[in-house]
Amino acid sequence: MGGGLLAIFRASSAYSAHVRHKNDWVNHLVGGAASGLVFGATKGSMRHAALYSILSGTVGFLASGVFSQHFAMAGLSKEQRKERAPGFFAIPQPDPFAKRIEEMLARKQQ
Repeated sequence: MGGGLLAIFRASSAYSAHVRHKNDWVNHLVGGAASGLVFGATKGSMRHAALYSILSGTVGFLASGVFSQHFAMAGLSKEQRKERAPGFFAIPQPDPFAKRIEEMLARKQQ
């Protein structure tokens, strides 16, 4: 159960960062709320789901300040951060082709 909740936390945090194009404490709050909601839903009560969502979101928010890589790398340049945080933990970047795709779709609709 714990591994599944951790996966939900990490996936929802990463998705929030991707959608918002920011990597900050809000993503951890969203991840905690999502995993708490799932855990509470397994208890069979919407009251438990709401309670665990709030508690886990708060823990995710508090943990973001303690365990976040970005506090440890606050004084580094963007290039140095990319070198130290490659792969799965890399900061999500906006899609470089999104603007071009929007232009192509707008032309296609005309």
